[in-house]
Amino acid sequence: MTRDTALDLLEQHIVRLLGFHPPGLDRVLEACEVLECKAGEPLLRPGNPARQLWFIAQGSAMMAQPGPDKEEHIADLLFESDWVTDLQAFLQETPAVYRIECLEDAVFCAFSRDSFRALRRDLPPLPKTEGFREPSRAMALRRVFGSYRETMSHR
Repeated sequence: MTRDTALDLLEQHIVRLLGFHPPGLDRVLEACEVLECKAGEPLLRPGNPARQLWFIAQGSAMMAQPGPDKEEHIADLLFESDWVTDLQAFLQETPAVYRIECLEDAVFCAFSRDSFRALRRDLPPLPKTEGFREPSRAMALRRVFGSYRETMSHR
């Protein structure tokens, strides 16, 4: 998959989710890095910093974490058009709890914490969720950006 194809998929995802082409979308697309990963390749390991937020343009990934029994448990399976990171670690700059691994060869649009912060700071806020075409995903996006705003206001 080419960089342009991955960015087109991200753009289509955002427009479909919001129901319109938001101002600043070009900046969002410019801020991400397109990464290719092989099946079995880790994106994040427990204890490491979660420095990126990934949009899955192609492929799939798994999030797993150790349970109280010290065994690893699958927390989520993620597919094309899903977003993945250890959100708390990403937002609060704490060590990751989750292991995130590619289940198959995959292509991601990756946003660094710094680019995410700059976009969050510089772009207009997202509209209320009533106007979204996919309310559950829209609410999740608002939680991500809302949590980020709350986290940064405490710094």
